[in-house]
Amino acid sequence: MIEWANRELSTLEGQLAFWKSGVARLVNGPYEDDTITRSVIDALEKHVADWRDLMARHDIPVQQNLSSDKEH
Repeated sequence: MIEWANRELSTLEGQLAFWKSGVARLVNGPYEDDTITRSVIDALEKHVADWRDLMARHDIPVQQNLSSDKEH
């Protein structure tokens, strides 16, 4: 359960980093002018915060630097 919850958190944080990195802005322009990109970033930030809160409420520790190779 701990590893699964942390993989989900890592996925969400990765998606957020992608959108914040500017890759979407290369196509859509500055996110300040792009309400869709801003909406996606806002939604992902809320989802990451909600997921971290859920993990905290269930005493699931946040692990750093998860390696997907451990399961393969």
